[in-house]
Amino acid sequence: MDPLAETFGGPWNVGVVRQPDKVDACILHSGLTADRRMRYDETDFVAVPSELAAPLQAALLNERTYLHGIENLCAPRYRVRLRFHRGRNIVAVDFCFDCGILAIYRNGSQVDQEYFGSGIFLASMKRLFPGDPLLAQAK
Repeated sequence: MDPLAETFGGPWNVGVVRQPDKVDACILHSGLTADRRMRYDETDFVAVPSELAAPLQAALLNERTYLHGIENLCAPRYRVRLRFHRGRNIVAVDFCFDCGILAIYRNGSQVDQEYFGSGIFLASMKRLFPGDPLLAQAK
């Protein structure tokens, strides 16, 4: 399997990101459950316009975006969820801008977690959610 398909949990998932029917995103609010596990609450999803979606897709589909082999003991706090829809299938990508980790999901099940090195993700999310104070502070 090629590395990109491996990152996304298979070629079908890569295809969903490459040619989605719809792309949307939301802000994630994190908190701890009673048993001290991280949980995330989603805000309402908003459509991602094509002028933002296209560069996000290009970055996600570029193997050079991923920083393999980095070891960091960060506990990610995901701030944004980006979803690619095709039919009933959804490939979602959660971003932690503090430690540069993204998590990839297919239909709610995590398939991978990788470090990323592209600033296009944060820049695009700041444009999509200009009023979010935590995104405004992220670097």
